[in-house]
Amino acid sequence: PSLDSKPGWSGSGGLDCSSLRPDPRPGSARAAAESGTSSSMDAKVVYWAAAVANFLALTFVAISGVRQAKRGELARHRRSMIIAAALVGAFLASYVLKGSLLGREAMGTWPARDVWVLRFHELCVLAMLVGGAIAFVRSRPLRRSRKFTFDPKDPMPEPSHVHQHKLAGRIAVGGAVLGVLSAVL
Repeated sequence: PSLDSKPGWSGSGGLDCSSLRPDPRPGSARAAAESGTSSSMDAKVVYWAAAVANFLALTFVAISGVRQAKRGELARHRRSMIIAAALVGAFLASYVLKGSLLGREAMGTWPARDVWVLRFHELCVLAMLVGGAIAFVRSRPLRRSRKFTFDPKDPMPEPSHVHQHKLAGRIAVGGAVLGVLSAVL
């Protein structure tokens, strides 16, 4: 057998030392240039910047919605929460597209601290999604109540529905606030 067929030997018969070089640091300009990922990395940076802006906007709209509810402006509160939910939906759709077009992040190269921050962020987003879904479900009977319609013929809302809606809404908005804070860490 010739040496050319052995690992570590180049096709010209000499020793191939490229496998002995240490891998470039992940995330470095050299790594991006060698892997051809610089344009993909740039696109991901732009994507995540837009995602953070979207998260800031939906958090601001949700906080405004809570203030509107406290002032008794329930129709405006409902519109604000629908807008916040639409922004969440837009992000979820864009995340699926981002994954298929730009790929996933190489978290194996991340420091452990960054992975823990991401996991905390994901937990906050989960709380926001679950709390928002529960608040939405609990709001349905409230929309037919006197407190929302201002029609004296309509029934008063059940206190348990109001309490559950408020609690779920607080969890959702709290998850959004903590989620956006952890997104910028």
